[in-house]
Amino acid sequence: SKNYSMEEFLNSYCEMILENRDLFKKIFSCLISDNSEIVNKVSEYVNGKIGKVISKIETDRVQTVEEKMRYFQKMAGIIYPVLIIEGVKNMFGFDLADKDIRKKYINILANQ
Repeated sequence: SKNYSMEEFLNSYCEMILENRDLFKKIFSCLISDNSEIVNKVSEYVNGKIGKVISKIETDRVQTVEEKMRYFQKMAGIIYPVLIIEGVKNMFGFDLADKDIRKKYINILANQ
């Protein structure tokens, strides 16, 4: 199977979140709850999914804590803005629902 560049991965990740915004809102509300049993179960599920995705990235060297932090920062730079897409549009004046704007945003994020 093909390995993806960070930019290709972030584009796919962003599309997936856009298509499943309600599910991701529920997942994140569970992750910030005080119920450690729920947090552990959701974290386990999410970590399993993310592990599969990480293995497809061409850099394929997400092993050190620093690399995991960098990877997490890029993912966080996608998920929060997409979950509050209307807020981003109102506060910052760009619309991540627009495919061209989204590609430009992801290009900047991937190459930091």
